[in-house]
Amino acid sequence: MSAVQPSSGGGEGVTVIVVVTFDRPHLDRLWQDLARQTYRPLAVLVVDNDSRDGSADFVRGHSLPIPVRVVRKDKNEGVSPAWNLALQQIQDPWVLLISPDCVFPPDLVERLVARAREKAGGLPRGERIGGVSPTFLWQGRPGARLHGSPYFHPKQRGLFNGIAPDGEVLSYHGACALVSTDLLNRLGGWDPQVNFGGDEVDVGLQAQLLGYRFYAVGDLTVEHPYAPRFAGKKGAQLRMRSDSIWFSLLKHGGITLSWRTVGFEMITHLFWNQFARSPRTLAAQLVWFVRVSPVLAERRRGLRALWARRVRG
Repeated sequence: MSAVQPSSGGGEGVTVIVVVTFDRPHLDRLWQDLARQTYRPLAVLVVDNDSRDGSADFVRGHSLPIPVRVVRKDKNEGVSPAWNLALQQIQDPWVLLISPDCVFPPDLVERLVARAREKAGGLPRGERIGGVSPTFLWQGRPGARLHGSPYFHPKQRGLFNGIAPDGEVLSYHGACALVSTDLLNRLGGWDPQVNFGGDEVDVGLQAQLLGYRFYAVGDLTVEHPYAPRFAGKKGAQLRMRSDSIWFSLLKHGGITLSWRTVGFEMITHLFWNQFARSPRTLAAQLVWFVRVSPVLAERRRGLRALWARRVRG
């Protein structure tokens, strides 16, 4: 299968990655918003992530004024493996991650690219832009702030967590973000074990070690649904999210994140998802931990080596 070639035009090429699994109700509005984008060159790559609700049929049956391609993934293993499949097909310098249920203005891509160019011009030598995100409006909630948990304490000096006056943030926001393909290729894509939550922190902390920085556009707003606590993901999806977050925390614990961060987040996660009430679920988590321990150890060695390279300059 041929790669999505850089689009023609005066700007830097951007490929929008859309992962569809059970997203048919959102696609009519998503297609309207994509069709109205003012930025060129632009292309769309849809990953059919084992969808069975007509999502892929909709995509194939509805054209856009920009190129659209579909790649098929036969098993839903989370969003990160689907993003990795898309990344293998892309040669543009930027990807735009977008959740199908987001609602966004016509100048979304144009303004994200403009902020990336603006900030890139003022960075110290050797540093680059890792990504740019809008701010978010959740249904019934105020805008989502683009920084890590207040309980995230980066262990290593110089790792950023917060929101700076110039808009610098910890990482991208997975619901909608412009991300550098150069960065993603240096990381080898997303960690497939961090596949359903935690990818922003995982990528952001590694990116900072490599000299990449992230920014937000404070007055550019994207609407994204908000799922309250004790709602939303259930069954296999909840277990996938849980495994992903556990893996991300354990991967970074004591290296880029302090152990007190990991402890607090784990306790919060257990009770947030009511896992503490389910001995069966806790037993399944223990089995999962034993199974992934060798992979986790390998990832931690790689992260320590990345930190050592930064120290050596």
